[in-house]
Amino acid sequence: MSVAKKAFKGSVIITMGEAIGQICGLLRNIVLARVLTKADFGISAMIGMTISIFEIGGRLSIEQLVVQSKDGDQPHFAAGAHLVQASLGLLSTVLILLAAHPMAKYFGVPDAAWALQVLSVIPLLRALSNLDVFRMNRELHFGPGVMIDLIPQIVTTIAVWPLSLIWNSYVVLVWIFLGKQLASTLASHFVAKRSYRWAYDPEVINSILTFGWPMLINGLLLFGIMQGDRFAVGVRYSATELGVYSIAGTLALVPAATLLRLSGGILLPLMSSARDDTKLFLRRLGTTSEIMALFSGVYAMVMILAGGPLVLIIFGSKYNDSGALTAWMGLSQALRLLRNVPTIAAMSKGDTKNLMFSNLLRLIGLALAFPIAKAGGSLASIAACAAIGEGLALLGSFWRFTRYHSVPASAYLRAMLLAGVFIALSALLSWLGLSAMKPWISLGVTTVLVLLFAGLHLAIFSDSRRLLLARIVPLLQARFKPGPQAA
Repeated sequence: MSVAKKAFKGSVIITMGEAIGQICGLLRNIVLARVLTKADFGISAMIGMTISIFEIGGRLSIEQLVVQSKDGDQPHFAAGAHLVQASLGLLSTVLILLAAHPMAKYFGVPDAAWALQVLSVIPLLRALSNLDVFRMNRELHFGPGVMIDLIPQIVTTIAVWPLSLIWNSYVVLVWIFLGKQLASTLASHFVAKRSYRWAYDPEVINSILTFGWPMLINGLLLFGIMQGDRFAVGVRYSATELGVYSIAGTLALVPAATLLRLSGGILLPLMSSARDDTKLFLRRLGTTSEIMALFSGVYAMVMILAGGPLVLIIFGSKYNDSGALTAWMGLSQALRLLRNVPTIAAMSKGDTKNLMFSNLLRLIGLALAFPIAKAGGSLASIAACAAIGEGLALLGSFWRFTRYHSVPASAYLRAMLLAGVFIALSALLSWLGLSAMKPWISLGVTTVLVLLFAGLHLAIFSDSRRLLLARIVPLLQARFKPGPQAA
């Protein structure tokens, strides 16, 4: 198999693994949202945010360095990386232990500090994973890496219902989080081909810090983008409101994250292979914008018009007042999908600063959210700040890409304008009260609009139609083609 085919197959495996993992997470949240109270779900969000903010080792992207470094295949490099990773994991555990009581108090649930103290071992458990699975990625062998993530996801998804019957409170989340990470760590050692060991190597430490500090900064920026608005909710609201905000965020994030991973797997190799051919690059940039405009437009219409009814259907009647909140979150993620166009195009030319620049602009929305929350603004107004931030980040990313790489705006704007018209129409219908009607009415109108938009888009933009047919249809045919019959 050629390197190109291996790379494409690998991107498909990673994307499918991501999609299955997101679905498993959604299924767990559906069960927990129906069994637990809103406050319990808010405590779950608080626990996840606290662990995430102090996760230092993960943000240094040591596993990516194992893949990228010329020495990443050497046993001494892995041993040195294991020592650094374990040390940072221990540091993260200590920081979470120290922050447990202040964080629980900030979110108004001081009695839940014990859960954070127990779960402080998660970064250490994660840091004790065997990095050999990432060394295998150098050979474009992605299956083991996907498996160590999927197996715990599937097992905990199966276990969540019976466990929630035993512990009918946020206590069940403590054991699910612990079990999931422990299973993942053990699986990394089981699939590894090389033994796990430590070694002190100053050169390895220096290479990790040199490679990782920009990743650490960008990781903190991403944390502010993905989780910062929930901290704003904690300024004034209780864990109950945080639970509602988290449920709406779950519904908005799962499809968006899958689409982002899918688009990156398909479009980044396409753009990278044309970076030195200006004419071909511009054509593929147009195709990229068409694909992302299609994804973004469909996603935005569903979330804006049908987000509220979907939350009600999926998570239960206790979340029946989250329509406006879900719509704003959906708009924010739709703009994030569109931002993938300049991000992918810039990365294909080796420009990683575009992403950092746009993420800095995105934080403007977070800066707006805190005073609005303190003034008593609604949960929907906090989510609207996130959408404003994403809009500014999108404009800034396009501006920087156009200026630094001398690319005309006409290369990518047409498809986005069509998507913008339908997104605006959806927002108008939602404002007129469509999303507050009976679920079957909202879902029916949404379906008609989505089909109209998708059909019009594919009829006008032939390049994206050909790409989808050339890349996705053969993939599905190969995946579901029956194997040879036994004699």
